[in-house]
Amino acid sequence: ETPSMALMAQLLHVVFMCSFLFTQSMAALWKMMPDNLELPDNWKLATVPRYSPIELVDGTPLQIGSVVPVFAQNNSYVAVILSWDMETWTKLLDVDLYCSTPRGRTAQVSKVGGESDAPHKTHMVLKCEWPLDEQDE
Repeated sequence: ETPSMALMAQLLHVVFMCSFLFTQSMAALWKMMPDNLELPDNWKLATVPRYSPIELVDGTPLQIGSVVPVFAQNNSYVAVILSWDMETWTKLLDVDLYCSTPRGRTAQVSKVGGESDAPHKTHMVLKCEWPLDEQDE
């Protein structure tokens, strides 16, 4: 093993440990945040209750894990991330879902995550296109 290889291994170990500690710190901070934390209005894109599932018409619960805004110059959408469940995926394929912006524009929700033959799926995503001119709303 050359000295540069040993140094590289040590640096990778340090980077890994820093990443691990950062992740643990963020998890601890998240647990300390109160459920009713108030944010300034200009920080909010959406308010999603932490433990309240949304129900489809047939009663199938959709437990939202995360809502992620993705804003780029040529594409803009909001991704609603759900844990993978084959039964829920099958039911989602049979319904048309729509989202709307504060200005009233509507778009059909696209569904991603169950279309491949991957043996171990973890998540599915409901993708809501968001107009570029409404990124700040």
